[in-house]
Amino acid sequence: MQISSGFGAPVFHFAVTGSTMDEARRLAAEGCPEGSLVIADWQSAGRGRTKGRRWQGEPGQSLLATLVAPRSWKDLPGLSLRVGLALALACDDCRGGPRREDDLEGRPDETIGGSGFPIELKWPNDLMANLCKLGGVLCESTPGAILAGFGINVAQREFGGELAATATSLAMLSGGKATTSREELAEACLRRLADIEKTRDWREKIEARLWMRGRRVRIATGLPDAGEWAEVRIVGIDADGALLAEDREARPLRFFSAELGPAGTR
Repeated sequence: MQISSGFGAPVFHFAVTGSTMDEARRLAAEGCPEGSLVIADWQSAGRGRTKGRRWQGEPGQSLLATLVAPRSWKDLPGLSLRVGLALALACDDCRGGPRREDDLEGRPDETIGGSGFPIELKWPNDLMANLCKLGGVLCESTPGAILAGFGINVAQREFGGELAATATSLAMLSGGKATTSREELAEACLRRLADIEKTRDWREKIEARLWMRGRRVRIATGLPDAGEWAEVRIVGIDADGALLAEDREARPLRFFSAELGPAGTR
């Protein structure tokens, strides 16, 4: 797998691994350079933000990766969202969307990216398109390193079981016409991720893509399976990455960690 990195650092490719996050943690402990990327064709124990959730996929169909991020990212507010923004822009780069000089600015309802479906950011760490999940982000810290793991569905033509109604891919968004390779997407992601600290208007760019902004959603205020849900209206993102919302009486609310779902669902 030949991939050019915007960080000028190595790219480590594994056909099969437990998780790219674990491999990146090991490599970081061994002193690999900041900006190194770990990619796997398939991972047997990929995990999501919520304990017990796993990343599922067939070998070679998704971009499964973890970046050994610059240590300067440690104190960046809203890091998962900013990584998600970089990934969304990279997807647009690969599918004919807005380029660097004309990124999406406040037009969440417009057709972008050549597929008819804008890529939105579901707080705090998912990429969404056509009401379905396209990808996800998981950021973790380890002694001496910041790790940014991500998965993006690329080549799947369909999903089975319960994922059929909740997941999508770049190929599906293009009506089966997409020719984006994982290598091309990985290079685009690395270019965009290398620019994270240069993006001063990250909140505005994220809010322009914020899933369900201005609409009512259900939010799990406790553990996802605890049944503690409230209905709120999403307003935006605060300077520290917290979700800004309003209750039914228009009282302002802030959330640092929660699970979101469309209003009327659980």
